[in-house]
Amino acid sequence: SFIGDGHHTIKDNYNVIICIYNSVKYIPLDTNFKYKFLDEAHHLEDEASIYKNKIKQIKCEKEILFSATFHKQDDLDYNYTMREAINDGYISDYVIHIEYFSEGDKLIALSDLIKNNLNWGPILIYFNNTERCITFNNLLKNNTVKSNYITRDTTLENRTKILDKINNKQLDIVCLCGCWNEAISINIIQTIIF
Repeated sequence: SFIGDGHHTIKDNYNVIICIYNSVKYIPLDTNFKYKFLDEAHHLEDEASIYKNKIKQIKCEKEILFSATFHKQDDLDYNYTMREAINDGYISDYVIHIEYFSEGDKLIALSDLIKNNLNWGPILIYFNNTERCITFNNLLKNNTVKSNYITRDTTLENRTKILDKINNKQLDIVCLCGCWNEAISINIIQTIIF
């Protein structure tokens, strides 16, 4: 069963529930689990976390915590580094390129860089501002680049359509703000820009 993104019902015939931390409020506290797996568990290191108490109230026999960024690493039972995951073939290796735009409109410069290097695609471009994300997407479209955008307000239906277009090579660029920044795997993606 899946909890979150508009799905709030636990089906009795499922043995596994997948839930993002801020949807834990939808899990009935009288539910007993054999295992409780928590991803992004570094959020529980914060004593002021509003979800920590709710997550701790969910009963289970065994609790397994996952995080790529635990702050306290002294008492970990298991540590699997990113380099080990790359070497073992579970995640892609990466190369970091740093581009500096020292003059003129940076969005136009980035748009030109992308238009001249569409062979880098498909590309995900992350923004920290929804307005800039949408503006940049429109700039790309005006430059005849096959582009779309996803923000935290984009519906699951539209996100799925955009993902299908990426995977079917019908879309070169997706501009993002507030989503797809964790726990996403799109094997066809070649470049990520922050």
